[in-house]
Amino acid sequence: MSIIRTSVLSIGQNRGLPRIWIEGKFLEQAGFEPGRKVKTTYGNNEIVITLDSSGDHRVTPGRKAGRYPILDYCNNNIRSAIQQASKVEVKTSFGRIVITPAYTEVKRATRKADGSMGSVFSGGGLLDEAASQAGYRSKFALEINPDYADIWQSNHAGHMFCGCISQFNLRQLPQVDLLTMGIPCEPFSQKRRQAGNQKREITGPVDHDLADMSFWAMLVVDQCNPRTVLIENVPAYVESEIGQVTMSILSRMGYNVDHQIISGMEFGALTTRKRAVIVATNGPISWPHLKPERHTLAEILLPPNHPECEWFHVSDPGKRWLFEHWARQTGKGNGFASQQLTPETPAVQTISKRYFAGQGDAPIVKDVRPGREGWFRWLTLPEVKAITGLPAEYDLGPAKTRAGEIMGQGVLANVFRRIIEAVAPVNCLHGCFVA
Repeated sequence: MSIIRTSVLSIGQNRGLPRIWIEGKFLEQAGFEPGRKVKTTYGNNEIVITLDSSGDHRVTPGRKAGRYPILDYCNNNIRSAIQQASKVEVKTSFGRIVITPAYTEVKRATRKADGSMGSVFSGGGLLDEAASQAGYRSKFALEINPDYADIWQSNHAGHMFCGCISQFNLRQLPQVDLLTMGIPCEPFSQKRRQAGNQKREITGPVDHDLADMSFWAMLVVDQCNPRTVLIENVPAYVESEIGQVTMSILSRMGYNVDHQIISGMEFGALTTRKRAVIVATNGPISWPHLKPERHTLAEILLPPNHPECEWFHVSDPGKRWLFEHWARQTGKGNGFASQQLTPETPAVQTISKRYFAGQGDAPIVKDVRPGREGWFRWLTLPEVKAITGLPAEYDLGPAKTRAGEIMGQGVLANVFRRIIEAVAPVNCLHGCFVA
């Protein structure tokens, strides 16, 4: 039986009762002329209307010009059949109309609250680590960089999809309770990019090679149908057109959507790093309370004589470039010299992904012991782990520079654990209903 029309209608209300109003010339084409009787069957997530001379309802003439037919239902049976859906899909064929919850409503109804999680653009798995600390268990991750994928698999269980997101059949991804996504931030955090040996002006995020990653991320959301989606990016993302469209798409998918710009220090972390966080979930969104406790680096610095503390002096010829750089920047007055850290320092500036490659404007530890004037060192790997909120045993691989890349591009795991615990507590069934 061929379908003449498929419509999406909102369930209205009249005198406190749910109401479905179907009107249009197409009803005549389907045999539902004014005056014809119909039989109505209320089932599980389905209402079926068929032409039947002994039926319980009648097609009425419309009030508009042309007097198109109307089927008007207003009763509590609608809610019993359709449950919590606010929109319905109406499929009309000759002599038969089938009403079911709209696609978005079905998606909402079938979202799980089982503690499973997946991640996309996973990097080395810092968001996964935060979710794991909050009680979730990994089912899959998707990451293009094979070295990062190896690190993810050293720390997490589940299926790793290693490659470009556009090359996978996304229908093979499983449904999960929580989906985390570190959408690539390059389009929103730089004005220029290197293309071979030529520099090309970037007019905006849309002009970047990775600008389409938000589109692919939404395809994953549709496939995995999570109860909660958490996206992290640089603050400029939520102000961009792409970020705004992404949030609109999530809202149309039936999620409650909110975002915040969070600073690590607001949650008791030892760094000023800021990130944008977008949350989309079935129920109400409750952000964690701020935790502006004062901490200092003394809590995480290794003892000065620890083997990993590689001190160097201002007179060291191999470090002359660093102090010359400081002098130039100080002379220019542009503030690009390194932040000098001591045990009393309350917060570290953002540690970039190239930290362990040695950069002239990266935070550096100053020796404050008597008789040690002019001695400095870079932060050690265990110290950066502690600043990032990672446990000491988290395996970042044998390459120190790669470990720095992962942490510099990742999230503060201890901060995001608190966010996940607040916005997506494990086994929270609020807002879910069974289809």
